[in-house]
Amino acid sequence: MPTGSTSWPTPSAAPVRGRAAVREAVAGMFALVPDLAFEFVSLRTGEEFWVVQWKLTGTTVTAAAVDVDLADFVVVDGGAVKKKHSYVDGVAMQAALASPEAAGAEAH
Repeated sequence: MPTGSTSWPTPSAAPVRGRAAVREAVAGMFALVPDLAFEFVSLRTGEEFWVVQWKLTGTTVTAAAVDVDLADFVVVDGGAVKKKHSYVDGVAMQAALASPEAAGAEAH
């Protein structure tokens, strides 16, 4: 993972920057969604970038289904990855991670 990596896990969360912080955030996500899977959707490339679209699926520890979009924007310089920015559909992720009790309370 490049040093300049940034991830935005949810709209209300601050961006996560740097190798250690991104690693910690990803570990936290796998703790909440142990069977988290990444399904490749599409790839667009240019001389100085890649854009990869993914679908995240799985089941949370509270048995809620996860079906969330993710996009990675990768900056390339001289054939090497310089920066990677990941954007998760935070609203969908927050809904999937909400406890069943909280989701039921919002519906009433």
